[in-house]
Amino acid sequence: MPKHPAVSQITVVMAITLFILFYCLDYYFRISPSLVFHQLQHQYHTDTLGMGAFASAFYLGYLVMQIPSGIILDRLSLYRVVVPAILICTLAFIGFVLNHHYWSGYVLRWVISGASAFSFISVIYIARQYLDIKWFGLVSGITIAAGTVSASIAQLVSALLMQHFHWHSIFIALALWGFVVAVLLLLPGLRLPPRQTKPASQTSWWHQVKQFSRHPLLILNGLVGGLFYLPTTLFATMWGIPFLQGEYHFSATAASFGVTMLFVGWAIGAPVIGSLADRTNHYMRLVSVGALCGALISMVLVYLEPGASWMVWVLLFLFGLFSSAQVVVWKCFRDYCPKDIAGYGVAFTNMLIMLFGAVFHLAVGWLMSRVAYLQPDSLDYKLGLSIIPIAFMLVLILSFIMPLFQVRRYKL
Repeated sequence: MPKHPAVSQITVVMAITLFILFYCLDYYFRISPSLVFHQLQHQYHTDTLGMGAFASAFYLGYLVMQIPSGIILDRLSLYRVVVPAILICTLAFIGFVLNHHYWSGYVLRWVISGASAFSFISVIYIARQYLDIKWFGLVSGITIAAGTVSASIAQLVSALLMQHFHWHSIFIALALWGFVVAVLLLLPGLRLPPRQTKPASQTSWWHQVKQFSRHPLLILNGLVGGLFYLPTTLFATMWGIPFLQGEYHFSATAASFGVTMLFVGWAIGAPVIGSLADRTNHYMRLVSVGALCGALISMVLVYLEPGASWMVWVLLFLFGLFSSAQVVVWKCFRDYCPKDIAGYGVAFTNMLIMLFGAVFHLAVGWLMSRVAYLQPDSLDYKLGLSIIPIAFMLVLILSFIMPLFQVRRYKL
């Protein structure tokens, strides 16, 4: 039942569905450049370092807007914030597709990410304001699964259509769904009433920072979250499709299907592992198993190159399945973070995840560009993507360190 007495359950569900569609668009805008990696290189006259900067720009913009987006949603009408954000995000993506000047393209990636920062947080905001707390985990899980899987399927459809149409036309046609979502959100029957008023006395932001810094377990948990999501974001956002095309000689369609399988693994693994975490409370055991298996699978993918296409797709599915153990980080956060610093805690954890993406997309691009400089027309994907198994191994190490800071009530 809705938490807000004046809202019907159907209205809340329909509104949440539309906001999830915004998140799906956001995810497509994030990962679609990997499908046209070489075309974008030619269009913007840049190298792999420049492409890494494009990917990094998205995470930097997302990172910078995390706390401001929460503050804005607390102070302004939900629809007055989100509808313009959808329009800005969509227009900036179309501009990025059609643009040819590198620095203006870089700025457009910032604009896309800054506007799309409202996508996921708006779904969480509605869930907290209008639904019972028992539905919060389900809504967040459905949102993540819907965003990743739908965006990867849209990418796969784009790859198929690129056999017959120019990629500009395909990307713009899919982006136009942003205008449809914005118009639907303005329909009177889908408008939610104003949020419930908050108590006048609220903990200051600086006090939240000081309190959070006294919880080393929460800081380590954020590091685990960032490192655990890093392999997925490196592979899916920019480097996976060109890697599969360059090292495995896959077509664009086959490579897109491989990334889709990775996200299918996430969509299946996240609720299963989340349920196991709830039942057992052995959080770090699940994290260590996921990290170890992820490290082994990624090393096989990057270094051993199994020949058959179906084997690669199975490995990518398992890659996503074990990477989805990252959801345990949010359960750990839910249990350990004091309620009076929960807002800052969510922002810090999410910002740390984005920060890892921003830094290491640049690192991959830099490593590959150094090799390309020494050996023109060659890209060392194995060197660049060696960051992936290293990230998994660091998570494994941290999973053994975190129990040293365990909270008495829970089993790490």
